[in-house]
Amino acid sequence: MKAKQFIPEKECLSCYGCCRYSQKHTVWAPLFLFDEIVELTAKNIVPCCLFTHVDAHYGEAARIDLIEQSTGHSLTGFICPCFDPGSNKCKIYAHRPFDCSLYPFLLARSGDQAYLAVDENCPYIKKISSTQGMLDYVQYLVEFFSSGDIIKAVKDDPRIAQEYPHGVKILALLPKLT
Repeated sequence: MKAKQFIPEKECLSCYGCCRYSQKHTVWAPLFLFDEIVELTAKNIVPCCLFTHVDAHYGEAARIDLIEQSTGHSLTGFICPCFDPGSNKCKIYAHRPFDCSLYPFLLARSGDQAYLAVDENCPYIKKISSTQGMLDYVQYLVEFFSSGDIIKAVKDDPRIAQEYPHGVKILALLPKLT
């Protein structure tokens, strides 16, 4: 599953929000689809030991295990192991998971309903939230999530649509994914 990238690369590289987390276990940590895990581990891009399969079964999506980030002797939080804080770049950008390529847009779930949502904490989204470009991209994603392949993938592994606790704005109901 690949969607068009919305946020310009220079915006992402100048931001210090993504790929950093306050908790080790969080819904915000990247979720890799099973096919992505198989491809990345088969090509020795990411070792399989980096994925947590808690609450997941063989053939399902899994979160990558976040690693501690510290300054001197002080823990400052957690980062994705694929992230290089020195360069502020993803080490596997060309192979990044769908979850990361979609961000700050999210495939969200509340109860048995699936939604297109956006993380309102993204600085770029704060700047462009009511522009025509944003509205056009939301429409593109609604159509993208209506395609047969995407519907099948989400129905095969419902964990792809996740429940987010806060900071999420619902943009559209995705009835074909429920």
